This record gives sequence, C-alpha cells and structure tokens, in this order.
Amino acid sequence: AYGAPRLRKNPKPWNPEEYTWGLTAMTLDSTSGRWVRRALYGGLLTETAVQAVARDLMRHGLIQPEKAGFKHVKPVHDEGGAVVPVGRNALARYCALLADLPGWAWGLPVVAAGFVAKRFKKG
Repeated sequence: AYGAPRLRKNPKPWNPEEYTWGLTAMTLDSTSGRWVRRALYGGLLTETAVQAVARDLMRHGLIQPEKAGFKHVKPVHDEGGAVVPVGRNALARYCALLADLPGWAWGLPVVAAGFVAKRFKKG
C-alpha cells in the first residue's frame, strides 16, 4: 500500500506548458530516511501487486504442511524449511503441500522443489 495517494498535474518534460495527470504517493526515501512524495507508474504498481499475490500464496503454502504435521523451522522470504520424517516420501509430500493453491489462485503454475539435508544449506 502507498500512503496518501494523490492525482497530480505534471508538466511534460519536452513542453512545460503542457501537463499530464499522474499518480503520486508518500514513500520512504532509502537514503535520507524521510517521507517524500514520489510519482507512481504502471511497472511499480504491477510489481507491488505481484509481490502481494506471491506473499499470499507463500503464506497459504506454509500453512498446509503445518496442518499435516510438518514443523517449519526456517520460513524465510521465498523458502520454507521444515523438519520432515525420514523416508515415506516425506519430501514429495511436503513439496506438494507447499505448492497447494487457495481456490482463488486455481490454475497458477506454482511448483515447489526441495532437498533433504542434515543441516541447513542454500539450495
């Protein structure tokens, strides 16, 4: 979400006497740490929407293995780490549960893959 969204008239760079309408919002400047008003554009809004959907899918995916008895020990960003029982195809079952989709996301191409290790390692 973006704070204090506003429509603003912006002068065209090639002709300051002509204007276009643009969407702006308050964002945190990473250098100064202050709130500043910035122009929003289609790519930025699309990126934000995609990240929100990905987060919702990951959250749903992390809940399903827990309901089935797997214990998460390292859910970070786009990874889920869990203690799984040895054998009995536990990794395949865990990955299938992790890739489970909520009803509203039916048909999205989501796949989970993993590996078994005695200690944490980057996959």
